[in-house]
Amino acid sequence: MKKFLKSKEFAVFTTVVALAGHLASYIQAYKIFSLQSSYAISLPAIFISLASLVIWFIYGLTHNIKPLIYANIFGFIGLCLLIMGILLYPE
Repeated sequence: MKKFLKSKEFAVFTTVVALAGHLASYIQAYKIFSLQSSYAISLPAIFISLASLVIWFIYGLTHNIKPLIYANIFGFIGLCLLIMGILLYPE
């Protein structure tokens, strides 16, 4: 089991799972832009998520953990889209 957890296959798997988890931001951004409303979206919650992403990204960089780096770049872009949607369509 330890060998698998350190394998390239597991790294790919964790990257895919992390990317899939960040799809929520893209789905929400699509909804904001298509409805032109960010009603009930919490900007403070988005900024908390953004802070978490930045911290995990820095951790991934300092430890050279590629799944964390790639997933958090993907998540960062999604959250930026959400913030842009919230600012463009506040209600």
